[in-house]
Amino acid sequence: MIFNYFPIVVAGPDIPEESEFNSWHWGVEVGDELYYEAEFVVENFTSGEVIAMFRDIWIYNISSITNITMEWLGIHEFSVVNATRCYYDPDTMDLFAWDVPEEYAIFSFNESDAIHHRYRAGFSGIPQILPINNSNIELDILTPIINQTMYHPLSGMIFNQYDYYEYNLGANSLRFENTTDGYFAYGEYYENNGTLKYAEVSMLANMGEPMIINATFQRVFDYDITDEVEWGVNVGDTVFYDYYHGTSGFEEADDVKLTISNITDISVPIPYNSFDLEEAIPMVFQVVFANVSLWNGTAYEPSSTNFPMGAANNFYPMLFANDPPPELLMIMPTSTTKEDIEFMWNPDKLRIWEADPFDTVEINDNSELEVIISSSNSSEYIQIIADKTTGFYKSFLALMGDIYYYELKDMTLIDWYLEPGDNFHYKVNEDDHEDKIIRATILGTIHLFLNMTLFELDSGGLFTLPLDQPELQFFSVLLADFEIWNATSETWQIDEYEEPFAISNTYWPLSPIALGMGYGFPLAFPMGTIGSDFSGLFEVYSTVYDDITYGSNYVTLVNTTLDRQLDFHFDSTSGILTYLGGWINQPGGDPTDWSYTSVYPLNFENLTLGESSFDFESDFNLDIDFSISINVTSLPFQYYYAVFPFNPVTVPLPNGTALCYLDQIISHPSLVSGNLTMTITFPSSINLATTEVFLFAWNMSGLSTWEIAPPEVYEIDIATNSIMVYFGAYSADSVISALSYIPPSPSSPGIPGYNPFLLIMGLILAAIMIMKVRGREKFKFK
Repeated sequence: MIFNYFPIVVAGPDIPEESEFNSWHWGVEVGDELYYEAEFVVENFTSGEVIAMFRDIWIYNISSITNITMEWLGIHEFSVVNATRCYYDPDTMDLFAWDVPEEYAIFSFNESDAIHHRYRAGFSGIPQILPINNSNIELDILTPIINQTMYHPLSGMIFNQYDYYEYNLGANSLRFENTTDGYFAYGEYYENNGTLKYAEVSMLANMGEPMIINATFQRVFDYDITDEVEWGVNVGDTVFYDYYHGTSGFEEADDVKLTISNITDISVPIPYNSFDLEEAIPMVFQVVFANVSLWNGTAYEPSSTNFPMGAANNFYPMLFANDPPPELLMIMPTSTTKEDIEFMWNPDKLRIWEADPFDTVEINDNSELEVIISSSNSSEYIQIIADKTTGFYKSFLALMGDIYYYELKDMTLIDWYLEPGDNFHYKVNEDDHEDKIIRATILGTIHLFLNMTLFELDSGGLFTLPLDQPELQFFSVLLADFEIWNATSETWQIDEYEEPFAISNTYWPLSPIALGMGYGFPLAFPMGTIGSDFSGLFEVYSTVYDDITYGSNYVTLVNTTLDRQLDFHFDSTSGILTYLGGWINQPGGDPTDWSYTSVYPLNFENLTLGESSFDFESDFNLDIDFSISINVTSLPFQYYYAVFPFNPVTVPLPNGTALCYLDQIISHPSLVSGNLTMTITFPSSINLATTEVFLFAWNMSGLSTWEIAPPEVYEIDIATNSIMVYFGAYSADSVISALSYIPPSPSSPGIPGYNPFLLIMGLILAAIMIMKVRGREKFKFK
């Protein structure tokens, strides 16, 4: 019960009884305040079970000092000091009464009585104020008085009996002991006013049932119980968490931004922090408040204000009331010690708090502070790992039916090269010769939570989580809308909305879950990725490919028995796929079920009206330069192209050694005036005067073969070591062509000025004749 007033009764502090030997008086006056930091551990005498364990600040206001005739070891006139237990409210910065005034201490002096002095200190177990005689605290007189007139008569009702006492005038201390059972009460006092300075007690008390009270009291001179709290943050600081709450091992997660908005003291009713476990006594905590924003895919959007992400005082490093729930606390003071945690979290406290089914606590204090609270009878489990420098929870896991898991943003701290609004064009060729031209429009990012252990189990033994990786992981997912190019209507047609374009984290540049979800093989990885970063994933394929080579920007996987190879190339700066192609089979699948696939990005040019020309080259530094000239009559008009050194289809070239392959799409052929001119300039190592060069186009007649281009579609310029190809624009479909060569024989000087086999862009020429309508089909990494 809370009383917001103090009853004030003004009375003199002198002890009644006129006598030349009576100079006794109290060293306190009405209105004085005494503050004690108290710690209690209370055990059931019979079972030894801890039934209460708490720390608090005890604030006493001396509310009255009165002379009363009362019965204590006879009828006598006593000076009675009454005190009111108080609590501090930081909102009003005032003290408020928690209970009604109660007896704090009584003392009488009667020179004519056989017992000159009588004393009782309420029922606190240790005197907190003693009378002083003249200006001295006379412990040589008071110690036996306290034992005779307080402890001895109360031993039959409340306290154990003491059979030994001592005092130390130099230290102003007294001590009472039961030499048989080991109970004791020890106190140190201020000489000038008789108030308690420090006390320790271990005593047997009858409070409904016998119990052992172990307690300490430390006098302090203010009631600020947050002055020792040290936080590792300031107002304005920002921290990011990946957060998941759900019941699945694989689900979308939240990306949370917290900006410290205030650090202030508040009063919180705290249960289980007194002898009456059901009584919730107000206690001051310093609370770190934050404004919360949630990632909406492209930006952090404000969600709530003044969210309490941490609370502590000098006694407890975190708040253990019901609001906020412990699974939402994210920071503890940097001043937190292992002993602080041990006092707050231990099996006895769990039982007192009725925190079923939890009954076990493990605390590890190393470079990090780890607290594990678990159950010996169930799988429910809580783990806190805190950064001792900042106080932030590095991670928090609670398995309590639902899964609560959050961690300081780390796994998803990756940089994507592509941004919302970017368009990414690419081509997919499959061994059924049904190719697709795809445009992905980047929408933004979301986050996924994945239990890697469950994923490992679901893989049927194919996937094993590396030993240096955590079981619970968050992934950043790049989302996109996907469109398919319709060459017949010359338009992009939507195929899928909001599908994953890439899935990665700091452990996995290519998440193992990405191969079974989304729109196809991911085409983007974190910026700065290198080949060896993929080893965790591609080692899964070691049962399919027995020779795996990791380069700085590529991975080559080879089945040496079947002579089947898969080439995987990417730009290590941007993290963008530059080529994926070759033979694919899945681990654990049908060993004969091989498929041939190629995937590569398409560059494009938005052309202007009239005659336009531009240069391009391969991303693979092939040292072959291309230049194209187009006369456009209307807009919009795009030219898409890709140049690479790998065969994108299963059929090898019929002649020569491949120089490069070219894929190109003209978006609107009807908007082209006249022929297109492409100039291909070769490096000096390939001398057109002496080298046979061949130009092929793929599947121009629908027979799934490479067809050689006729010589009339090109011209050779020996002076510039280049060839010019002339072709018309007849189709908006993709045309794949290839250049190959046969180096001159050392014994054959060649014919100066003439290349007898130079072949040109039949690819382009042939594309003019064939119009193919591509089917829409999701690409899957098989």
